Parts: sequence; C-alpha cells; structure tokens
Amino acid sequence: MEMRHAEIAFAHGLISGTFVHEGDFAKLQEACGISLCPNGIFIVSIDRYPQRINEYPPSWPKEVGHALRETVANTMAREGVPTTCIWTEEGVLVVLFQMDHACGSQLLHTEARVTQTAKLLQHALAARDLAVSIGISALCAEPLQLRRAYQEALRAMSGRFFQGNQQLYRACDVQDVGVVPNPLRAEEKLELIARVKLGDVRGVSVLVPMILLRLAEDCQRKVEGFKSEVIDLLMQMSREVVNAGISAAEILSKNARFVHDLYQTIRYDTFVGHVLAYAQWLTSRVDTSRMSACSPVIRDALQYIHHHHQDPLTLDQIAKVACLSKYHLSHRFKQEVGLSVMDYVRRIRLEKAAFYLTSSTLSLQQIATLAGFSDANYFGRMFKKEYGCTPKAYRAAHAV
Repeated sequence: MEMRHAEIAFAHGLISGTFVHEGDFAKLQEACGISLCPNGIFIVSIDRYPQRINEYPPSWPKEVGHALRETVANTMAREGVPTTCIWTEEGVLVVLFQMDHACGSQLLHTEARVTQTAKLLQHALAARDLAVSIGISALCAEPLQLRRAYQEALRAMSGRFFQGNQQLYRACDVQDVGVVPNPLRAEEKLELIARVKLGDVRGVSVLVPMILLRLAEDCQRKVEGFKSEVIDLLMQMSREVVNAGISAAEILSKNARFVHDLYQTIRYDTFVGHVLAYAQWLTSRVDTSRMSACSPVIRDALQYIHHHHQDPLTLDQIAKVACLSKYHLSHRFKQEVGLSVMDYVRRIRLEKAAFYLTSSTLSLQQIATLAGFSDANYFGRMFKKEYGCTPKAYRAAHAV
C-alpha cells in the first residue's frame, strides 16, 4: 500500500509539473523508490460515464474502476510496456507508460506501436463491456516533460466533444484554432440573460441546452472557442446576478473555481451538465432574493408568471397553478408581494422590456412582443406610467 501511495504521488508530481521545482529526476525517482521512467500518456475515459453512473447500482463505480485498472495493467504488461495509473476524476484514468524511445527512421515505428497499444487496450476493455475513449500524447524526451504530454493528451481528447465515443484521439491530429465561426447570436444571449434577471429557473433550464447544442454544431472541432464562448456567456449572466443585488463576493469566488473546472472538462455531456447546473444556480439566487419572504403557494404563482410572462396570462390560470381560488390568490398575493397579480405580471414584463431597450437595437414592437405585450401602443402607455418616460426616451437616456 505504501508503494502504491508513492506511485500516485510520483505520477501526480509528473503530470502537474511540480517536480521541475524539486530537482534532478533520477534523485527524485530514487527517493520515491520508483523504477518507472515514463515518456508517454494515455488518458482512458469511460464513455457515457455520467449517464451510466445513474443507470447502475451504487457499487458500480468501484467495480468498473477496479475492472478498468486491472485490464489496463494486464494489457500493458502483456505488451511489455511498464506503466503506472492514477485517477484524475471519476471515470478518467491516466496511464503513464514507458515506451522505448526512437528517433530518425524508427520514430514512425514507435508512434505506430503506441497507437497499436492503445487499440489493444481499447479492445481488451470492450471485451469486458467497458467502452472507452483514449487520448494519446506524443512521446517526450524526458519524464519532466510529462506535464506537457498530459496537456497534449487532454487537448487531443477535446475531439470527443463532437466526434463521439469509443475513439482514439492523438495529439498530432488536433488542429483546433480556437475560433468560433458563428458566435452566439445576440438574441439568444439577451433572452437567456433576461430570464436570469427574472429568476426564471425553468426558462433558463430550457434555453441553456438549446444554446449550447447550436453553438456546438457551429464550432465543430473548435473546442477551445466553444468553451470560451460559453464561459463568456456565464460571466455576463454572473454580472447581471450581481447587478440584481446578490453578493458579489459569493458569485465571483464561485466563478473562479467553476471556470477552472470547466476548462478541465473533457466530455461534452459533462460540460453541458456543469454549465446547466451553474446557470440554474445563478438564476436561483435571483429567484430566492425575490421570493424569500413568500409562502410556497405564492412562490409557485411567481415562478409560473416568470416562466410564462410572454404568454397571455389570466388570473384564473395563475390561481389554478397555485391551487387557490382567484379571490384567495388575489388577497394573499397582494398581502405577500405588495402588488396585485396582474400588476405584478405587468411589472415583470416591463422589467424585461427595460433590459431589452438598453441592451439591444430591437424595434419597440419586437421588444413589446418579447416582453409579453401583444399591443405596442399599450406597452408604450404602461412603460411611461411605470418609468415616467417613453420607451424611446428611456433607451436614449441609457445609451452607452
């Protein structure tokens, strides 16, 4: 067990790059009691792990982890390739291996052997009903370059975002320029941010997967560009949440940790799940601040209004959602919120319209429709009553 702990610490030191500050590799190797001198990396990632973990009993992660490590060790041993393995996240095993290095005319042969070994490993795992994708680094000249090899293998795995599972991804095949051909459309960003400002968790939950899917299709293999676009969108959402009065320290500290983790995520489905959960959390902070003093039935009514503000809402509809008579709902709503139900509906619609006026160049008719007003003239009258000026004057006064 002590030797296993030493191997884990040794491997982590190599892929993190921290050993470069400690001294000569041979001395570190001797001090840790390790004989391996690795020069390449496989990142072995279980396909569909987030879905499968919900499909199997609680014991499955431990069982599949043991099977994966055992199969990797046996296969690499049969191929005469010394290895050590460490888990870097759930379902992702990093294999540090020592392959005879070659140069000149023999280099292609060695690279072919590395790829063939990865294929054999993949087939051996498939025989145990374990579908995996493998990222393959280039061989490095010395072990202290393993950090770069690890980053190369991670980058190679980015191809999995759009190419599917049970594949081999080699660092030399990656040509990711990081440029997104069609960035997120302005109307998509605005509608999502508007929903965040309203605290509409359900609306955000619908929009985020749709936006990410469309963006992913546009990005193709340009994974870094895809991630940058998504993170930029999340930062805009965060700013709006802070502007809504939520603690900046709380949001910004969580942002830093989240962005770091997001950039390290190598599976598209996992990435989308993280983004969706974070967008929901951000929106829920606004939702909670609006509704913290309200009873559960009134919160149900408020959430329904926020999500369906673009629809023709009636008092009867909202009362049905709250499981109250419209008279009982009207009394409790005014008591807890301070406005009548339909006055609150208009308030929410006007807040959204004000956001669009200052954040877009859309026409007043378009903004009225997006905010839930069927008539632009009525929208204009209600806006002037609420804000003391016409929508046009409001836009001009808040122009950047």
